[in-house]
Amino acid sequence: DIARRHPEVQDIHDLRTRSSGLTKFIQLHIELDPTLTLTRAHEIGDQRAIPPAQWKIFTRTGVNHLMSISGLHITMVASFAFLVVMRLWRLSARLTLRLPAVRAATAIGLLAAVTYAAAAGFAIPAQRTVFMLTVVAAALWFAHQAETLAESRQLESLNRLAPLVLHHIKN
Repeated sequence: DIARRHPEVQDIHDLRTRSSGLTKFIQLHIELDPTLTLTRAHEIGDQRAIPPAQWKIFTRTGVNHLMSISGLHITMVASFAFLVVMRLWRLSARLTLRLPAVRAATAIGLLAAVTYAAAAGFAIPAQRTVFMLTVVAAALWFAHQAETLAESRQLESLNRLAPLVLHHIKN
């Protein structure tokens, strides 16, 4: 019923359920308006809305894999932003004295991840990825304050919080 209430869902079929331990999984196929734009189809994950001629172009140019946003894509965007900012930030003594390059790169990398995930619709896998990148960003941000990462109280708190937040996102 939840999927059927979405204004762009025309029909649902191939409904399957399964369990793994205490977790229940639901799989279904949805039919959407065939006139959806490429961007909108990408946002809601309906690749069938992309015309076959367009798929051929994507395949020939090697970008067909970009039609699905995954945690790996978000992490690559964050990593690229991190590396670029890290390299450029270190070129300026003034900037580096105000804020260490690692912190600047961490902040911009996380901002890039959140922006990319939001643009992709912020689905559950994207939320999980952003959360885990936030934990890594916190580790990088606070690492200089502790002799080892295990000694950092901030990281210890995040470590305890991570399972609770992931459980909340999952449900």
